[in-house]
Amino acid sequence: MRIPLCLLLLFLLASSAHAKTEEWQQLKTQSEQLRNSDPIYALFKLQRAWELLARKSPATASKELRNDLAITYGKLNPSSEASCLKLTDKQLQAHMKKSRNLIAFQAWQISKKSDAIYLTAPETSSCLSGRAIAEEAAGKDPQKKKEVDEYYERQNAEFKERAALLPVVISAENKKYQDLIALSGQLKEGQVKAVTFDINAFVPEQFRRINWP
Repeated sequence: MRIPLCLLLLFLLASSAHAKTEEWQQLKTQSEQLRNSDPIYALFKLQRAWELLARKSPATASKELRNDLAITYGKLNPSSEASCLKLTDKQLQAHMKKSRNLIAFQAWQISKKSDAIYLTAPETSSCLSGRAIAEEAAGKDPQKKKEVDEYYERQNAEFKERAALLPVVISAENKKYQDLIALSGQLKEGQVKAVTFDINAFVPEQFRRINWP
């Protein structure tokens, strides 16, 4: 009876290990649950799942996550679902490597105060110097000057609208709070850091910079 018992024990141990849900699978499940209510956050979960799985095998990441990525991109932009499905594995892997948008958010800062995280962006000028150059180039042409004026009026209106949304405050009760803490490297009270990660999932739509497939 010793041999059968040993085999049974090995089988049970193997089954237990196989049944253990890996972190990337947990993130995939979370993404599915968020897909309809918060697709940009669902995409964030899939990007994290991809990073974990691709470390072991980029090919497996493509196989396991392509459909979820396509559906989630489709929730944000209907045409992107088909575009994602058309990518070859190599193209999808290249896309996922560049989809973190670090450059787009490199001027942002993150800080922690009183059980809340603050995301801030530097204020930009109203481009008065650029307007002067544009008006000079327009010369005495009334139509061109009108176009320049209208352009900078729109720019200033957009700037004011965006400035009113800052800083972005994520309280400790927010489901995204712990994700930000982890991404920022265990941010301490009063500490201010430069943002070194993609914050699309944490900022209002007006600030998002999504790389579409």
